[in-house]
Amino acid sequence: MKIGILTFHNAHNYGAVLQCWSLQTYLEKEGHEVVIINYRQPSIDASYALSKYKIKKKFGSYKLDKIYNAFSKKYQMYCARKEEPEKAKQHDKFEDFINHKLHVTNVYYDYEELKLNPPKCDAYIAGSDQIWNPDLTGDLNETYLLQFGKKETLRISYAASLGKTEIIDSHQMYFAGALRNFDAVSVREKAAKTILQDLTAREIVEVADPTFLLEKKDFESLMIPAKEKSKYIYVHNVHISIIDERLNAIAEELSRRLDIPVIHNKAHYEIENQKGVFQGGVEEYLGMIHNAEYVVTNSFHTTVFSLIFHKEFITVPHRTNPERMRHLLSKLGLEAHLIDQIKQIPENLKELEITYDKVDEEKKQMKQDSIAFLHKALSQGKEEYKKNYFEFADKYTCYGCQACKSVCPVNAIKMEVDKDGFPYPLIDESKCINCNQCERVCIYHNSVAINDPKIMKPEVYAAYHKNDEIVRNSSSGGAFAAICQLAEKKNALVIGVTMDKSQKVRYEMVDAKNAWKMFTGSKYVFASSDGLLERTRMELEAGKEIWFQGTPCEIAGLNSFLGKKYDNLTTVEIICHGTGSPRVFEKYCKELEELYQSKIVDFQFREQFKGKDIQFLKIGFASGSMELERSRNNDYQRSYSANLILRPSCYQCEFAGLRSGVADLTIGDYWGIENVFPEFDNEIGVSLIKVNTLKGKKIFEDVSMLMDTKKSTYKDAYKKNHRKPVQLTVRACRFLRESEDEDLKTLLKRYQKIQKTVQKGNKK
Repeated sequence: MKIGILTFHNAHNYGAVLQCWSLQTYLEKEGHEVVIINYRQPSIDASYALSKYKIKKKFGSYKLDKIYNAFSKKYQMYCARKEEPEKAKQHDKFEDFINHKLHVTNVYYDYEELKLNPPKCDAYIAGSDQIWNPDLTGDLNETYLLQFGKKETLRISYAASLGKTEIIDSHQMYFAGALRNFDAVSVREKAAKTILQDLTAREIVEVADPTFLLEKKDFESLMIPAKEKSKYIYVHNVHISIIDERLNAIAEELSRRLDIPVIHNKAHYEIENQKGVFQGGVEEYLGMIHNAEYVVTNSFHTTVFSLIFHKEFITVPHRTNPERMRHLLSKLGLEAHLIDQIKQIPENLKELEITYDKVDEEKKQMKQDSIAFLHKALSQGKEEYKKNYFEFADKYTCYGCQACKSVCPVNAIKMEVDKDGFPYPLIDESKCINCNQCERVCIYHNSVAINDPKIMKPEVYAAYHKNDEIVRNSSSGGAFAAICQLAEKKNALVIGVTMDKSQKVRYEMVDAKNAWKMFTGSKYVFASSDGLLERTRMELEAGKEIWFQGTPCEIAGLNSFLGKKYDNLTTVEIICHGTGSPRVFEKYCKELEELYQSKIVDFQFREQFKGKDIQFLKIGFASGSMELERSRNNDYQRSYSANLILRPSCYQCEFAGLRSGVADLTIGDYWGIENVFPEFDNEIGVSLIKVNTLKGKKIFEDVSMLMDTKKSTYKDAYKKNHRKPVQLTVRACRFLRESEDEDLKTLLKRYQKIQKTVQKGNKK
């Protein structure tokens, strides 16, 4: 099996590169082909750079500035090497180890490069080290949560660390979504296991650091023995520039008591009874610990190698991330070795002497458990996340279709709206009779709600209405208008999405003659469907003809709730980008009303008076004022289009681009028509119609009498359309949480970084 490891391999930190080498070495011993995904995390590279050079704009010319900066950087690097030759030598040793001892791939400098051209592997392993600590990566980094590569590639975390005992709300939201794509998840600390287990139905396993997967002899074969042959205390400060006074004080006290000099690893300060400064490479670092009489450190991995080489040691808790060392020493029965004050050192140092037979037994068990995890993770294959919302309250598995609430025979379920305005089922346990009807109709991973492609292979068409006025007043080519016209001939009721005068977006059922006027136009907000499914079934049972237009998930919910086919039901799904947060939309509207000092009475997301390529939002106020703004400049529209405010299920939607569909017909914009059928393009817009069922085919034949149509293919029609769910980002999770408290206009401007060009009516 070919395995790609993604970790902090580029950090000029002994523990970081050695844990990476350890996992690589162990997997190779198991017969795997291993590569290190050479993602040069920018903040890490910057931390260890010889020169902190910043790009300057000096001449106002791109070419001249490029030449100037290239020469300036080379000159500064030359100066840095001349001024600090030992630091430069150490820097080069690290780079040599990274490029020759680790089997690195071609370099990737950012996440986008990885997404475009990921290394071809059978499995990706994220970890070990603090890859999930946002303090080290500028923010939680999607790269280290393996959000790239082919879907069929195994995704595993090994001994990943959060580096802290709590995480903020936006990161909780992201982890809950990202971990669904993993096939096996393991972490290094108990605290991380506790935090993450509350966020996912995936089992979170605690494993040992990769260095414990190998034996002492493996590191002895790698190390270069220390040049210093006399006794010394090795003092290792993990911080790049911070002087740890606790560490120094304990080292000096120990040096006095043992009458042994100190060798430490920081050239920019001195310690009492200092014999020298160590600035060697990775192999020499191992030799320094191996030959030391005693080790004093605030480094997790220096503690680890002290354990591996059976050294006497004292560990000073890390200033910001002490949990991992505390957890390790506690597990090994060595809590007394975690000391941050001189007074904690026992008078008799023999009290700190370690009986390594007991420690090695515990290490052996840790190793066996960790190997068992890796073996299972690499051999079990893909493990699809299938638990529905009732098995584990995961918001990414609930579409809010209300099928569960509607089917409950004892009304034990109500829909509770969360802080973003999205509804989720809540069961009243005192009423529940455990009939499991709610789980039966849940549309998450429920193939019953999806059309059977064996019955009919979908057909795709480009179309626009023959009536130019209808097309001009439609979101695209007027396909929905034609459907409403046909529904009116059949005296049907039509269900669709409308926005009332208070800007609440909801599903309504109306006579077909009123449907097009009421439902036409896009609404980029989650629509409430409270009571809709029950009423639809009642009208169907009464023999009424129903034509239902909505999102694929809402129609899937209807299909599952009904549990059977109705000859008098026709369903039409829209090609859905996702549904926006009702709370964010409500906040946006309130801010506009405060700005205009007037109530909104009309809100149109897509005003196409200048054609499909130059769309506007048109917002009317009771005062007679009107705001007309380019869609691409509008704050709410940009936040929606940038996928910042969508319902969690939209980020894993099973219905996005589904060829067979869930409805009889699929309609939407035929984006890119100019590249497929340029002669069929028009400035107002062209509809895409996908025929999914035999019933849909009959309806299309009737509808096509009102439209100009041209047969297409799924491949052509969906080249620029929604074929897969939008990708969850840390940015989106952070935006939603920050929008609770911060002024929406300011927040959106900061996230979108756009200069608005606004055409407005007179403000009152």
